[in-house]
Parts: sequence; structure tokens; C-alpha cells
Amino acid sequence: MVAFAEPLGVPLDGIAFGAAEAALWWATRTQSKPGLETCGGGSECWTLISTPGFAVDEIESEPMQDAATGAFKPQDNEYLNSGPAPALVREFTKQVDHLRSSRGPNFEL
Repeated sequence: MVAFAEPLGVPLDGIAFGAAEAALWWATRTQSKPGLETCGGGSECWTLISTPGFAVDEIESEPMQDAATGAFKPQDNEYLNSGPAPALVREFTKQVDHLRSSRGPNFEL
């Protein structure tokens, strides 16, 4: 999930993205989900879901299993916020820019 400082002006609550080789498969405005009408502080939140190919590439580059012990290795915030999250946000903002009813804000997170 990503929170933008202000509403983006995208006239849709959910968007499917078609390119299988792309990073992003689906995006949903979180506030459109029942019981989640607010995101906090006037921000707008979107849940971004990657394509299976993007997810596999990420898991191969940052395995979720310790090579020595075989133990589960959770993805930590440092990795998530420097790797897959920025890539998905960049793809999302690129794909929805033409749908926005206005040009402000500039996708400020």
C-alpha cells in the first residue's frame, strides 16, 4: 500500500494493467473498500499488486529462505522500501498520470 499526500484525481477505484512483462498488475484505491473509507490526514492510499513475473524476479534476487538453514527470511522494510515498492509506485504513477483530472499534486508520497 502506498499513501499519497493528497488525492490524485484519478476517476477510478480500481485499475487492471495489461502488460504481462510490466511490474504492475492491479491497483485499487484503498478508500473504495468497505470499512476503509479513510487513509488518514487527507492522504489517498492505493494498494498495488505486482505481476507474477515481477514477484518471481524479486524473490529470486532477494530469496525469502536462508541459504544455510532453510529458515524463512521475511522481507524487511529496508529491502521493501528500496526495491519493489519504489518500482511499483513509479509504474503506477506513470500509468495513471494521463487519467488524472488535474495535475496537482505531483505524486508526493
